[in-house]
Amino acid sequence: MKLLLLSIAGPLFLISFAGYVYLRLKLRKKDKHLDDIYYEFEEQDEVLNKYEMWSKITFSLASLSVLMLFLALVL
Repeated sequence: MKLLLLSIAGPLFLISFAGYVYLRLKLRKKDKHLDDIYYEFEEQDEVLNKYEMWSKITFSLASLSVLMLFLALVL
C-alpha cells in the first residue's frame, strides 16, 4: 500500500507543481491586461477564466498528492 501511494503521489506532485509554476510564470505574464480588468466584468473575460480554472486544478492536484504522500509516511 505504501509503495502504491508513493508511486502515484510522487509523480503526480511533480507534474502538478511543474504545471502550477508554468501557469504562474508563463500564462500570467502573457496577458498583462489581466490586472486591469474591472472586478464586475471578471467572469466575462475568457483568458482570466481559463487561467483561474487551471490554477485551481493544478493547486488542487498538488494538495491531493501531498496528502497522499503524508498518508504513505504515516502508514
